[in-house]
Amino acid sequence: MGTHSGHDALIERIYDAIVDHEAYRDLSGEIATAVNAASTWLMLAEDDRPVVESAYNLDPSIFVDYEAYYHGCDPWWETRHRMGMDNAVAFERLVPTRTFSSSEFYNDFARPNGDRLHGLGAMTDIGGRIVALGLHRSRTGTPFDVADEQRIQALLPHLNRMMRSRAALARVDRTLSLGDYAFRRLDDACLLCDARGRVLHSNHAAHSLPADLLSLSADGVIAMADPALGETLARALRDAARRRVGASLLAGRAGRLPWRIAVDPTDRDEPAAIVTIIDLEAALRARLARAAARFGFTPSETALAESLMRGRSLDDHADLRGVRISTTRAQLRALLAKSGTARQSALVAAIDRC
Repeated sequence: MGTHSGHDALIERIYDAIVDHEAYRDLSGEIATAVNAASTWLMLAEDDRPVVESAYNLDPSIFVDYEAYYHGCDPWWETRHRMGMDNAVAFERLVPTRTFSSSEFYNDFARPNGDRLHGLGAMTDIGGRIVALGLHRSRTGTPFDVADEQRIQALLPHLNRMMRSRAALARVDRTLSLGDYAFRRLDDACLLCDARGRVLHSNHAAHSLPADLLSLSADGVIAMADPALGETLARALRDAARRRVGASLLAGRAGRLPWRIAVDPTDRDEPAAIVTIIDLEAALRARLARAAARFGFTPSETALAESLMRGRSLDDHADLRGVRISTTRAQLRALLAKSGTARQSALVAAIDRC
Protein backbone atom coordinates (compact mmCIF):
# COMPACT_ATOMS: atom_id res chain seq x y z
CA MET A 1 0.00 0.00 0.00
CA GLY A 2 2.78 2.32 -0.93
CA THR A 3 0.65 4.94 -2.69
CA HIS A 4 -2.42 6.96 -1.79
CA SER A 5 -4.29 5.34 -4.69
CA GLY A 6 -3.37 1.90 -3.32
CA HIS A 7 -4.71 2.90 0.08
CA ASP A 8 -7.97 4.11 -1.45
CA ALA A 9 -8.32 0.92 -3.49
CA LEU A 10 -7.92 -1.22 -0.38
CA ILE A 11 -10.52 0.82 1.50
CA GLU A 12 -12.88 0.31 -1.44
CA ARG A 13 -12.30 -3.44 -1.21
CA ILE A 14 -13.05 -3.30 2.51
CA TYR A 15 -16.46 -1.79 1.81
CA ASP A 16 -17.04 -4.25 -1.04
CA ALA A 17 -16.71 -6.97 1.61
CA ILE A 18 -19.93 -5.81 3.33
CA VAL A 19 -22.09 -7.68 0.83
CA ASP A 20 -19.56 -9.47 -1.37
CA HIS A 21 -18.57 -12.73 0.35
CA GLU A 22 -15.76 -13.34 -2.11
CA ALA A 23 -14.29 -9.91 -1.38
CA TYR A 24 -14.57 -10.66 2.34
CA ARG A 25 -12.78 -13.97 1.88
CA ASP A 26 -9.98 -12.32 -0.12
CA LEU A 27 -9.59 -9.33 2.19
CA SER A 28 -7.04 -11.00 4.48
CA GLY A 29 -4.69 -11.51 1.56
CA GLU A 30 -5.07 -7.94 0.32
CA ILE A 31 -4.29 -6.53 3.76
CA ALA A 32 -1.31 -8.87 4.02
CA THR A 33 0.00 -7.61 0.68
CA ALA A 34 -0.35 -4.01 1.86
CA VAL A 35 2.23 -4.53 4.62
CA ASN A 36 4.24 -7.35 3.06
CA ALA A 37 2.96 -9.91 5.58
CA ALA A 38 3.50 -13.62 5.00
CA SER A 39 0.10 -14.54 6.42
CA THR A 40 -2.98 -13.01 7.99
CA TRP A 41 -6.01 -14.07 9.94
CA LEU A 42 -9.17 -12.25 10.92
CA MET A 43 -10.90 -13.42 14.08
CA LEU A 44 -14.20 -12.75 15.76
CA ALA A 45 -14.18 -13.21 19.52
CA GLU A 46 -17.24 -13.37 21.77
CA ASP A 47 -17.12 -14.35 25.44
CA ASP A 48 -13.33 -14.33 25.12
CA ARG A 49 -13.38 -17.17 22.59
CA PRO A 50 -11.76 -16.30 19.22
CA VAL A 51 -13.01 -17.95 16.04
CA VAL A 52 -11.14 -17.46 12.77
CA GLU A 53 -13.34 -15.86 10.12
CA SER A 54 -10.88 -15.75 7.25
CA ALA A 55 -7.18 -16.23 6.63
CA TYR A 56 -4.44 -15.85 4.05
CA ASN A 57 -1.55 -18.25 3.47
CA LEU A 58 -2.45 -20.43 6.45
CA ASP A 59 -3.74 -24.01 6.35
CA PRO A 60 -7.38 -23.89 7.52
CA SER A 61 -6.95 -27.18 9.38
CA ILE A 62 -4.70 -25.51 11.98
CA PHE A 63 -7.56 -23.32 13.18
CA VAL A 64 -9.29 -26.27 14.83
CA ASP A 65 -6.31 -26.74 17.12
CA TYR A 66 -6.00 -23.00 17.68
CA GLU A 67 -9.62 -22.54 18.68
CA ALA A 68 -9.65 -25.70 20.80
CA TYR A 69 -6.43 -25.14 22.72
CA TYR A 70 -3.69 -22.86 21.48
CA HIS A 71 -5.57 -19.57 21.81
CA GLY A 72 -5.31 -20.18 25.55
CA CYS A 73 -1.51 -20.12 25.48
CA ASP A 74 -1.01 -17.56 22.70
CA PRO A 75 1.16 -14.80 24.28
CA TRP A 76 -0.12 -12.26 21.77
CA TRP A 77 -3.76 -13.06 22.61
CA GLU A 78 -3.00 -13.08 26.35
CA THR A 79 -1.59 -9.53 26.19
CA ARG A 80 -4.39 -8.09 24.04
CA HIS A 81 -5.61 -5.88 26.93
CA ARG A 82 -2.33 -3.97 26.65
CA MET A 83 -2.97 -3.38 22.98
CA GLY A 84 -6.29 -1.63 23.57
CA MET A 85 -9.01 -1.12 21.04
CA ASP A 86 -8.43 0.42 17.63
CA ASN A 87 -4.65 0.41 17.97
CA ALA A 88 -2.34 -1.35 15.52
CA VAL A 89 0.62 -2.67 17.50
CA ALA A 90 3.67 -4.73 16.54
CA PHE A 91 3.67 -7.77 18.82
CA GLU A 92 7.32 -7.32 19.75
CA ARG A 93 6.21 -4.26 21.70
CA LEU A 94 3.94 -6.49 23.78
CA VAL A 95 5.93 -9.73 23.99
CA PRO A 96 9.72 -9.72 23.52
CA THR A 97 10.88 -11.97 20.70
CA ARG A 98 12.95 -14.07 23.11
CA THR A 99 9.92 -14.66 25.35
CA PHE A 100 7.70 -15.51 22.41
CA SER A 101 10.23 -17.87 20.79
CA SER A 102 10.45 -19.91 24.00
CA SER A 103 6.66 -20.21 24.44
CA GLU A 104 4.61 -23.37 23.97
CA PHE A 105 2.47 -21.56 21.43
CA TYR A 106 5.42 -20.70 19.21
CA ASN A 107 7.21 -24.04 19.40
CA ASP A 108 4.14 -26.29 19.13
CA PHE A 109 1.92 -24.20 16.89
CA ALA A 110 3.47 -21.17 15.16
CA ARG A 111 6.82 -22.70 14.28
CA PRO A 112 5.44 -25.88 12.60
CA ASN A 113 2.96 -23.73 10.64
CA GLY A 114 5.31 -21.42 8.76
CA ASP A 115 7.60 -20.37 11.60
CA ARG A 116 5.62 -17.14 12.17
CA LEU A 117 7.83 -15.23 14.59
CA HIS A 118 6.92 -11.59 13.94
CA GLY A 119 3.42 -10.23 14.23
CA LEU A 120 1.29 -7.13 14.08
CA GLY A 121 -2.19 -6.99 15.53
CA ALA A 122 -5.19 -4.74 15.94
CA MET A 123 -8.56 -5.13 17.62
CA THR A 124 -11.85 -3.31 17.27
CA ASP A 125 -15.16 -3.72 19.05
CA ILE A 126 -18.38 -4.21 17.06
CA GLY A 127 -21.15 -4.22 19.63
CA GLY A 128 -19.56 -6.48 22.21
CA ARG A 129 -17.81 -8.75 19.74
CA ILE A 130 -14.09 -8.29 19.25
CA VAL A 131 -12.64 -8.28 15.75
CA ALA A 132 -8.96 -9.20 15.88
CA LEU A 133 -6.66 -8.80 12.89
CA GLY A 134 -3.31 -10.57 13.01
CA LEU A 135 -0.51 -10.25 10.43
CA HIS A 136 2.61 -12.40 10.51
CA ARG A 137 6.13 -12.64 9.13
CA SER A 138 8.40 -15.63 9.40
CA ARG A 139 11.62 -15.87 11.39
CA THR A 140 13.58 -14.92 8.26
CA GLY A 141 11.44 -11.82 7.72
CA THR A 142 11.93 -8.42 9.34
CA PRO A 143 9.83 -7.31 12.33
CA PHE A 144 6.92 -4.97 11.66
CA ASP A 145 7.78 -1.31 12.16
CA VAL A 146 6.00 1.95 12.91
CA ALA A 147 5.17 2.52 9.25
CA ASP A 148 3.41 -0.87 9.12
CA GLU A 149 1.49 0.03 12.26
CA GLN A 150 0.38 3.30 10.71
CA ARG A 151 -0.81 1.59 7.52
CA ILE A 152 -3.01 -0.81 9.48
CA GLN A 153 -4.09 1.95 11.88
CA ALA A 154 -5.46 3.90 8.92
CA LEU A 155 -7.59 0.90 7.90
CA LEU A 156 -9.14 0.22 11.31
CA PRO A 157 -12.08 2.68 11.15
CA HIS A 158 -13.07 1.20 7.78
CA LEU A 159 -12.69 -2.37 9.01
CA ASN A 160 -14.88 -1.52 12.00
CA ARG A 161 -17.64 -0.09 9.82
CA MET A 162 -17.45 -3.01 7.42
CA MET A 163 -17.71 -5.59 10.20
CA ARG A 164 -20.56 -3.72 11.90
CA SER A 165 -22.43 -3.60 8.60
CA ARG A 166 -21.86 -7.31 7.97
CA ALA A 167 -23.09 -8.14 11.48
CA ALA A 168 -26.21 -6.02 10.97
CA LEU A 169 -26.94 -7.65 7.61
CA ALA A 170 -26.41 -11.10 9.13
CA ARG A 171 -29.00 -10.29 11.80
CA VAL A 172 -31.44 -9.14 9.14
CA ASP A 173 -30.83 -12.29 7.09
CA ARG A 174 -31.40 -14.51 10.12
CA THR A 175 -34.55 -12.64 11.10
CA LEU A 176 -35.96 -12.84 7.56
CA SER A 177 -35.14 -16.53 7.38
CA LEU A 178 -36.91 -17.18 10.67
CA GLY A 179 -39.79 -15.00 9.49
CA ASP A 180 -40.19 -17.12 6.37
CA TYR A 181 -40.25 -20.19 8.61
CA ALA A 182 -43.00 -18.63 10.71
CA PHE A 183 -45.08 -17.69 7.68
CA ARG A 184 -44.80 -21.16 6.16
CA ARG A 185 -45.35 -23.16 9.31
CA LEU A 186 -49.10 -22.95 9.95
CA ASP A 187 -52.33 -21.47 8.71
CA ASP A 188 -53.12 -20.52 12.30
CA ALA A 189 -51.98 -17.25 13.85
CA CYS A 190 -48.20 -17.42 14.00
CA LEU A 191 -45.75 -14.94 15.51
CA LEU A 192 -41.97 -14.98 15.64
CA CYS A 193 -40.81 -13.44 18.93
CA ASP A 194 -37.54 -12.79 20.69
CA ALA A 195 -36.90 -13.85 24.28
CA ARG A 196 -38.58 -10.66 25.58
CA GLY A 197 -41.77 -11.38 23.66
CA ARG A 198 -41.14 -8.66 21.08
CA VAL A 199 -42.80 -9.65 17.80
CA LEU A 200 -40.29 -9.83 14.97
CA HIS A 201 -42.68 -11.17 12.33
CA SER A 202 -46.27 -12.32 12.18
CA ASN A 203 -48.45 -13.90 9.54
CA HIS A 204 -51.77 -12.66 8.22
CA ALA A 205 -53.89 -14.71 10.64
CA ALA A 206 -52.12 -13.12 13.60
CA HIS A 207 -53.41 -9.71 12.56
CA SER A 208 -56.99 -10.84 13.24
CA LEU A 209 -56.49 -11.93 16.84
CA PRO A 210 -58.99 -10.23 19.18
CA ALA A 211 -57.90 -7.59 21.67
CA ASP A 212 -59.54 -9.52 24.52
CA LEU A 213 -56.87 -12.19 23.96
CA LEU A 214 -53.72 -10.16 23.36
CA SER A 215 -52.35 -6.88 22.10
CA LEU A 216 -48.92 -5.40 21.47
CA SER A 217 -47.26 -2.85 23.73
CA ALA A 218 -45.70 0.31 22.32
CA ASP A 219 -42.38 -1.48 21.76
CA GLY A 220 -44.03 -4.45 20.05
CA VAL A 221 -44.04 -6.88 22.99
CA ILE A 222 -46.96 -9.31 23.36
CA ALA A 223 -49.33 -8.25 26.14
CA MET A 224 -52.00 -10.78 27.16
CA ALA A 225 -55.37 -9.51 28.34
CA ASP A 226 -55.07 -11.93 31.28
CA PRO A 227 -52.06 -10.72 33.34
CA ALA A 228 -51.47 -14.15 34.92
CA LEU A 229 -51.45 -15.80 31.52
CA GLY A 230 -49.15 -13.03 30.32
CA GLU A 231 -46.58 -13.91 32.99
CA THR A 232 -46.80 -17.59 32.09
CA LEU A 233 -46.33 -16.78 28.41
CA ALA A 234 -43.33 -14.55 29.16
CA ARG A 235 -41.65 -17.42 31.02
CA ALA A 236 -42.46 -19.83 28.20
CA LEU A 237 -40.94 -17.46 25.63
CA ARG A 238 -37.73 -17.14 27.62
CA ASP A 239 -37.51 -20.91 28.03
CA ALA A 240 -38.17 -21.56 24.34
CA ALA A 241 -35.71 -18.91 23.12
CA ARG A 242 -32.88 -19.66 25.53
CA ARG A 243 -33.33 -23.21 26.83
CA ARG A 244 -34.96 -24.69 23.70
CA VAL A 245 -37.97 -25.92 25.71
CA GLY A 246 -41.52 -25.72 24.35
CA ALA A 247 -44.79 -25.12 26.19
CA SER A 248 -48.54 -25.23 25.60
CA LEU A 249 -51.00 -22.82 27.25
CA LEU A 250 -54.78 -22.44 27.21
CA ALA A 251 -56.61 -19.12 27.25
CA GLY A 252 -60.19 -19.79 28.39
CA ARG A 253 -63.29 -17.93 27.25
CA ALA A 254 -66.90 -18.23 28.37
CA GLY A 255 -69.16 -20.58 26.43
CA ARG A 256 -66.55 -21.56 23.87
CA LEU A 257 -63.47 -23.73 23.59
CA PRO A 258 -60.27 -21.97 24.64
CA TRP A 259 -57.44 -20.60 22.58
CA ARG A 260 -54.43 -22.92 22.53
CA ILE A 261 -51.10 -21.10 22.61
CA ALA A 262 -48.10 -23.21 21.62
CA VAL A 263 -44.65 -21.79 22.29
CA ASP A 264 -41.88 -23.63 20.48
CA PRO A 265 -38.17 -23.04 19.93
CA THR A 266 -37.25 -22.42 16.33
CA ASP A 267 -35.37 -25.06 14.36
CA ARG A 268 -32.43 -22.65 14.14
CA ASP A 269 -29.78 -21.76 16.67
CA GLU A 270 -31.38 -18.40 17.43
CA PRO A 271 -32.72 -16.76 20.62
CA ALA A 272 -36.25 -16.73 19.23
CA ALA A 273 -39.52 -18.61 19.61
CA ILE A 274 -42.54 -19.38 17.48
CA VAL A 275 -45.91 -18.59 19.09
CA THR A 276 -48.78 -20.41 17.41
CA ILE A 277 -52.29 -19.43 18.51
CA ILE A 278 -55.03 -21.87 17.58
CA ASP A 279 -58.70 -21.01 17.94
CA LEU A 280 -59.97 -24.37 19.18
CA GLU A 281 -63.58 -23.22 18.75
CA ALA A 282 -63.06 -22.37 15.09
CA ALA A 283 -60.98 -25.52 14.61
CA LEU A 284 -63.81 -27.67 16.01
CA ARG A 285 -66.39 -26.07 13.73
CA ALA A 286 -64.12 -26.58 10.72
CA ARG A 287 -63.63 -30.28 11.57
CA LEU A 288 -67.36 -30.76 12.04
CA ALA A 289 -68.05 -29.16 8.65
CA ARG A 290 -65.47 -31.42 6.99
CA ALA A 291 -66.87 -34.50 8.77
CA ALA A 292 -70.45 -33.64 7.74
CA ALA A 293 -69.37 -33.27 4.12
CA ARG A 294 -67.27 -36.44 4.18
CA PHE A 295 -69.71 -38.74 5.95
CA GLY A 296 -73.01 -37.17 4.88
CA PHE A 297 -74.24 -36.16 8.35
CA THR A 298 -77.61 -34.38 8.53
CA PRO A 299 -77.78 -31.06 10.47
CA SER A 300 -79.28 -32.80 13.53
CA GLU A 301 -76.61 -35.51 13.40
CA THR A 302 -73.93 -32.84 13.10
CA ALA A 303 -75.37 -31.12 16.17
CA LEU A 304 -75.03 -34.37 18.12
CA ALA A 305 -71.48 -34.84 16.81
CA GLU A 306 -70.66 -31.35 18.09
CA SER A 307 -72.02 -32.17 21.55
CA LEU A 308 -69.96 -35.35 21.68
CA MET A 309 -66.83 -33.44 20.62
CA ARG A 310 -67.50 -30.96 23.45
CA GLY A 311 -67.73 -33.80 25.97
CA ARG A 312 -71.47 -33.73 26.53
CA SER A 313 -73.40 -36.90 27.30
CA LEU A 314 -76.36 -38.15 25.25
CA ASP A 315 -78.72 -37.04 28.05
CA ASP A 316 -77.14 -33.57 28.09
CA HIS A 317 -77.58 -33.28 24.32
CA ALA A 318 -81.19 -34.43 24.46
CA ASP A 319 -81.95 -31.80 27.13
CA LEU A 320 -80.10 -29.11 25.17
CA ARG A 321 -81.98 -29.86 21.96
CA GLY A 322 -85.33 -30.60 23.65
CA VAL A 323 -85.66 -34.08 22.10
CA ARG A 324 -86.24 -37.56 23.49
CA ILE A 325 -83.22 -39.65 24.48
CA SER A 326 -84.42 -42.33 22.05
CA THR A 327 -84.08 -39.83 19.21
CA THR A 328 -80.56 -39.00 20.31
CA ARG A 329 -79.63 -42.69 20.45
CA ALA A 330 -81.00 -43.19 16.93
CA GLN A 331 -78.91 -40.26 15.71
CA LEU A 332 -75.81 -41.78 17.37
CA ARG A 333 -76.41 -45.08 15.55
CA ALA A 334 -76.62 -43.15 12.28
CA LEU A 335 -73.36 -41.31 13.05
CA LEU A 336 -71.57 -44.59 13.80
CA ALA A 337 -72.85 -46.23 10.63
CA LYS A 338 -72.01 -43.31 8.35
CA SER A 339 -68.53 -42.86 9.81
CA GLY A 340 -67.76 -46.59 9.77
CA THR A 341 -67.07 -46.70 13.50
CA ALA A 342 -68.41 -49.00 16.22
CA ARG A 343 -67.95 -46.94 19.39
CA GLN A 344 -68.58 -43.38 20.46
CA SER A 345 -64.87 -42.83 21.23
CA ALA A 346 -63.95 -44.04 17.74
CA LEU A 347 -66.50 -41.64 16.25
CA VAL A 348 -64.98 -38.70 18.12
CA ALA A 349 -61.50 -39.75 16.95
CA ALA A 350 -62.67 -40.01 13.34
CA ILE A 351 -64.16 -36.52 13.43
CA ASP A 352 -61.02 -35.17 15.10
CA ARG A 353 -58.96 -36.43 12.17
CA CYS A 354 -61.07 -34.56 9.61
